[in-house]
Amino acid sequence: MSEESIAGYRILRKLGSGSRAELYLGHADVLASSGLNATAVLKCFRADADRDSIDAEIRALSGINHPHIVQLRDVSREGTAAPILVLERLERGSLGQLLA
Repeated sequence: MSEESIAGYRILRKLGSGSRAELYLGHADVLASSGLNATAVLKCFRADADRDSIDAEIRALSGINHPHIVQLRDVSREGTAAPILVLERLERGSLGQLLA
């Protein structure tokens, strides 16, 4: 995994990190040139993240279609020990705005 590109997406910035994964905002120039939504969130699991919990998360996201739950677009294995989730980027404002 290079710092400039992950799973075919050019990294724009790091969004955050947690105990299991790091999140990046990415842009796929190939998708943009086709008129498709080219922005995605890339969830890169840490090497020590529990595989069963990753698989459970993939199964859960694969089976849900709801406007308030992020959509799983793809799963990349890009030569890393853990999969990388390519997730829809929700652009509905901040949590503070949603709660207000």
